[in-house]
Amino acid sequence: MLNEGVTNRSVYFPPGRWYDWDTGCEYAGGQTWIVAAPQNRIPVAVRAGAIIPLAPFMRNTAEKPWDPLTIEVYPSGHSSFSLYRDDGISFAYQRGDSTTTRFNCDAQPRSVRFIIEESNKRYTPRVYELHFHLEQTPAAVALGSAPIVRAEAGGDLPVGEWTWDAARRVLEVAIDDAAAKAHTIDVALDDVVLPVRIAPKLAADKIDSSGESIAAARPLPHFFPAPALPVRLPAVNYDNGGEGVAFHVTRPIEASTRCRSDDIGCIACDDAGGGYALAGLSADEWALYSVNAGNGSYFDLTARMAGTGRLRLIVDGQTIATIEAPATTTAKVWRDIAVPNVYLNPGDCSVMLFVDRPGFSLNYLEFRPAANPPGLYDAALALRAGTTELRDLGKGFQGHGTLGGLGRIGSSATFGVLAPSNGPATVRLFYRNGLAKPVAATFAIDDAPQQALPLPSTGADAWRPFDLPVALSPGAHRLVLRGQEEGWDSVQLDHIEILPR
Repeated sequence: MLNEGVTNRSVYFPPGRWYDWDTGCEYAGGQTWIVAAPQNRIPVAVRAGAIIPLAPFMRNTAEKPWDPLTIEVYPSGHSSFSLYRDDGISFAYQRGDSTTTRFNCDAQPRSVRFIIEESNKRYTPRVYELHFHLEQTPAAVALGSAPIVRAEAGGDLPVGEWTWDAARRVLEVAIDDAAAKAHTIDVALDDVVLPVRIAPKLAADKIDSSGESIAAARPLPHFFPAPALPVRLPAVNYDNGGEGVAFHVTRPIEASTRCRSDDIGCIACDDAGGGYALAGLSADEWALYSVNAGNGSYFDLTARMAGTGRLRLIVDGQTIATIEAPATTTAKVWRDIAVPNVYLNPGDCSVMLFVDRPGFSLNYLEFRPAANPPGLYDAALALRAGTTELRDLGKGFQGHGTLGGLGRIGSSATFGVLAPSNGPATVRLFYRNGLAKPVAATFAIDDAPQQALPLPSTGADAWRPFDLPVALSPGAHRLVLRGQEEGWDSVQLDHIEILPR
């Protein structure tokens, strides 16, 4: 993770010649350089002689054809690259249904020859776009014995023509690959070597070690952004961040890793679907999983487990689920353990998997919308802000405690609630207000405007219901209670209930 505000970093380049992918600046290898690395730019270094195929931009490899196929070429001596392709979905490759394309580049003082050789036409593009990053200006380009014409400036590059970008020092050539399985492209260069674009002299930023540790001490989703519920969450996709941040283990991490470099117990999974599972965790070890719960509320949880043991899922210091894996005839027997009506607050959540008793393997955790959600919501599980705090631990609704400190400006409690039906509903608050006067507050559903909510006095020890009429569409909603008093924090909340009207 880059430290906030850091714009230059020290990077060691191995021996050889290197180029900055974005700027084309050259770096001599075998030494350390200071490179520009603001937070909106990840430096990418390309070694001289590299041949890099690039498919069109897409969200997955099956979204659209790999056509045109762009080849980034950095000529230097002799270099080569082999590109393998098959259908990506079947075992037909075992019967030879695949294509291997060999790229060869030979750079001479005044010429570059680039050869494309395809094993067959099964998985090849219609057009190749070749980008030669050159140190001399091209004078002529030929495909085999036929010269290629230079394109007029402006517009897209037509197939069968070439263009030269002097500022970027990139020769672009587009060739038709409809019929032939082999192509030879010869580039004639003039005899004037262009000045080397030397990387600018930069000074390394001074890194504030305290800021670095603060920035680094944040768990990050294994795949960004955090997965949105409903989701099947592989157990090996715990957060990134390392020991004490994204996980805690009481044993040495093995030097040999499997699916992750920070492997805390990844094993090959023999359950249906294969992949990897999490196993071998000891008592009191834990791992974090970042998820986006949307508008929150109740979810049905399924844990796919083998073996025996017990784990807990903890959010904001509260246990939201306890999962007991009963002993099976063998540690290789996988079973689904269902935990209905697990509550999660709206937005991003950090779910801690805490091991009470070891002996289990975990394939995945699956969160789905609750099939039979209750209408009651524990205030102690709500998302707290400002002066709102947990009180009466071990008491209150479900023994989680109560919420205190509500009422003062800046205090709030946010719930994820489910509509009991499509239409009018009642939100019933079970609260107490020890002041002799009403306390001003507001409530809001989702992004609707806040509505005034004066909470009458209940006396010092009395708990009373207070009903709010609302209109709810089907699905989950965010319900936010906010304090509006200056200096008063006397409101205490035990739970809320959603009732149809």
